[in-house]
Amino acid sequence: MEKLFFKVVKIVQLETETTEYQLFRDKHEEYVNYRVLLIYALSKLGYTDRTISERLGITRQGVCWLRNQFSSRLRNRYTLASHWKVIEKQLQNIEND
Repeated sequence: MEKLFFKVVKIVQLETETTEYQLFRDKHEEYVNYRVLLIYALSKLGYTDRTISERLGITRQGVCWLRNQFSSRLRNRYTLASHWKVIEKQLQNIEND
């Protein structure tokens, strides 16, 4: 499970061209949007809000709120949607391995 977590983090980092710090901690809207992608990807793979919160160092409620923002953020930001398409395709490859 640990390896899978880091694979997903790496996929999101490469697609969004961010550092781990930016992805986990930066408060700029762009990086929060990328964090939403990461949280949603991890949720799709079966990670619980609690596990995600422990790994990212944010509250469980924060994880839940960000995950629930996924659809609206994707709808309103074209670049985020294009990043998600690439990430989703790569997640399917992971699931098939």
